[in-house]
Amino acid sequence: KDKKTKNSSLGLYAYPTLMAADVLLYKANKVPVGEDQIQHVELARDYAQRFNSLFAKKEENLIPLPMYIQTNHSRIMSLRDGTKKMSKSDPSDHSRINITDDPELIYNKIRKAKTDSIGTIQCDQMRPEITNLIKIYAEFSGMRIPEIENKYRNKETTVFKDDLAKVIIDTIGVIGYKTLDLIEDEDKLKNILKEGAAEARDCLLYTSDAADDLLCVDLGGRRIIKK
Repeated sequence: KDKKTKNSSLGLYAYPTLMAADVLLYKANKVPVGEDQIQHVELARDYAQRFNSLFAKKEENLIPLPMYIQTNHSRIMSLRDGTKKMSKSDPSDHSRINITDDPELIYNKIRKAKTDSIGTIQCDQMRPEITNLIKIYAEFSGMRIPEIENKYRNKETTVFKDDLAKVIIDTIGVIGYKTLDLIEDEDKLKNILKEGAAEARDCLLYTSDAADDLLCVDLGGRRIIKK
């Protein structure tokens, strides 16, 4: 909705449909998305509902109705600018936490994350950077925002940042190490990709063949779309 329509490419308009196809063909019923992707999952759900109502048996839906999975804080902002979304396309690597970042790099990024001169650890719409860090802490620690604010009342920002870096490292550090191990073991990685592709292909063929049977009729070896 908020994209510029002048000189827009086909990709802007085709992407939601392609995303819906990916979700529905593989019969995904739960899709983890950010705040800006919710409407795309809702569109996929509308497609599934429409298809099932027209072609599937009343007692069974061929296409599961996908639901989006959303965290409590679904929009995480840049570590450099609390008004911009955290993105892998940002030129500055220090604007984000990557899944492959080692503990030392995560620690340095959080220590250098932009805050303000006020110094208190408190959510405030006029203080986007510290608010963003508090939300990240809440998501990784499972604590509620008021609990975090109370915990760091009268404490320095550096203390809060050190603890934030620790909860991030404790949570995604294992994932990062596992990712790097897989990247280094090329044969194992290729086997995982091969097995995953075969499983995905089987699921896709099952769904597409079942949909084809519902949509088409066989007339002397010719299959035509039902009207």
